[in-house]
Amino acid sequence: MSATDELRAMLDERGVHWWAGEDERRTLWESNGLTWEYFNDDNGDAWLGFLGACEQDVTPEQAIAATLGAGTCHNADIGTEGYFKCSECGTSCSVDWECSGWDVPSFCPNCGRKVVDE
Repeated sequence: MSATDELRAMLDERGVHWWAGEDERRTLWESNGLTWEYFNDDNGDAWLGFLGACEQDVTPEQAIAATLGAGTCHNADIGTEGYFKCSECGTSCSVDWECSGWDVPSFCPNCGRKVVDE
């Protein structure tokens, strides 16, 4: 699996909408009010950028952490069946409709943190 494929799978897992740029090696997504771009060239070098600024030699994991946030959270609404509330950003949703079936999501749909048990 290429680094581009790996990044796209990680974005999909977090429920983040992404799209390919003019070149299939470019992946774009929005987070924190910015449009981010990850590019992986033919030599295996990659960069992450927005609005003309970029970082060189970025792994897919570093791109996710920089744009969606690293770390974990837990369901702060454990008393209400069928709902998820992120302990870190406060986003809440009905897990049977907005998130991922009846299960608590694997990642917060807002901040991208991995949801873990307390």
